[in-house]
Amino acid sequence: MNSFLKEKVGTCVAADANPAATITWKKNGKPLVADGKSVLITPSMKLDPVSGLSTTSSTLQYAASKEDNVSVFSCMSTHQLTNQEAELEPFPIHYPSEKVSLQVLSKTPVVEGDNFTLKCHADGNPPPSSFFFHMKGQKALVENSDTYTLTSISREAGGEYKCSLADNEKMESSQTIVVSYLDLSLTPSGTVWKAIGDNFTVKVEQSSSGVAQVSWTKNGQEVRQPEFSWLTYADAGVYVCELSMPGLTRRCSVELMVEGKPEITGLNKYRPDGASYKVLTCEATGVPEPSFHWSVNTTSV
Repeated sequence: MNSFLKEKVGTCVAADANPAATITWKKNGKPLVADGKSVLITPSMKLDPVSGLSTTSSTLQYAASKEDNVSVFSCMSTHQLTNQEAELEPFPIHYPSEKVSLQVLSKTPVVEGDNFTLKCHADGNPPPSSFFFHMKGQKALVENSDTYTLTSISREAGGEYKCSLADNEKMESSQTIVVSYLDLSLTPSGTVWKAIGDNFTVKVEQSSSGVAQVSWTKNGQEVRQPEFSWLTYADAGVYVCELSMPGLTRRCSVELMVEGKPEITGLNKYRPDGASYKVLTCEATGVPEPSFHWSVNTTSV
């Protein structure tokens, strides 16, 4: 138990008694005995020559410890006619810090581009109000506050951070900060035109601070990573790659356009009900969308 300078706890007075009252001090219900070191009791007595009554007083000085922050002090006057006990009001116990702790107040995980706040706490009373924050080889003094905020951090900001008391840098605490980041790029990207029958592959380049999950969708439906040895018109669409890890998601997309020469796939005729004429229909595939020209006996119509 660490003890500090003796503080005056209070003075008890037992007035107008005959014979004189005696005063004793208690802590948490147990008598205190003066030892000249941590407990100092100074008694005094005055006799009124007219009335013959005595006034007894006693002053307690006590070297409080940290644990005394919740102690209850009282004094008791003892007389042959009556005993009285009075409980003293709590008084502040001042003691130096024995432990420092560093907290990260921001949400986790800490993501590249975020702000994050460090909070330094010491268990002394009164609490310290000035701290040093040690960050990546730099030191910042913060006065009348116990927090320090870093803004728009980069991935290089990860590492060990410390805080210490301004008047005792040996008393410190540390935290390791991990900055989460996620990079994603596709090759090719944007809009890509390919001919029917071509091959087509998308290359993914990724970098992350942890394990990331990759998924692909085409026009909103889950698919595999695009890799084709023979393209068809059905392969055209918007392919979206999503890279994710806790607290972070990145998306990139590529739009595949498959073009091909027009090819007639059907020529049909039918007579509408009750009609004296026939209707001809022509169907064709191709990208861009084919346009149609009709001719009768080599004459355009």
